[in-house]
Amino acid sequence: MNLDNLTQIDQLAEFLSGTQTVAFSVLSSPAVRYEWAQKTLIRFRYRTLSRRDQGVVIRVLIKVSGYSRQQVTRLIAQYRTTGTVRRRQRTVAGFTPKYSPADIGLLAAMDEPHDTPSGPAVKKLCERALLVFGQTEYERLAQISVSHLYNLRKSVPYTRKRRHFEKTRSRQTPIGERRKPAPNGRPGTIRIDTVHQGDLDGKKAFIM
Repeated sequence: MNLDNLTQIDQLAEFLSGTQTVAFSVLSSPAVRYEWAQKTLIRFRYRTLSRRDQGVVIRVLIKVSGYSRQQVTRLIAQYRTTGTVRRRQRTVAGFTPKYSPADIGLLAAMDEPHDTPSGPAVKKLCERALLVFGQTEYERLAQISVSHLYNLRKSVPYTRKRRHFEKTRSRQTPIGERRKPAPNGRPGTIRIDTVHQGDLDGKKAFIM
């Protein structure tokens, strides 16, 4: 027997308990799920059912649609209000980026000959390119905030055009320091110079 052939609440209860063999499959398309849910609610006249029978219909909707109980409850609420079950698909428009890949390319080209100057310095260079030399392609970069300029330097289009590496700075670490003791008025202070001579039979050896 097919699921759509069931017309009585008792048959739905037997389907849920497994005592009646019914051919069904979890619907794949969201549009098909919504359409099937609406037909089921209409076929069993959900609004006129008792609370117990409504619970049976809800469990069937959950089992066949694969939706959670909260989602099925929302669909039923929509059916109670409008008499239909329709999918409300919203398309949220994303933010339009203010600075294009071309702007980022100009920033990378400006940083290259100047060895990546500070943010305020490169902004001044962009302002100079616009106001002094009339290069209108720098108009947006001339108005950029310094903090956002650093954000553009971290972007993928910038790193594809230019990578900046800082050389590792050497640091002098003193091996030993010779200075006279500072006893701060306490007697019995001496100075001992020690030189490490390596390990001897797994033990540290010192010559004083």
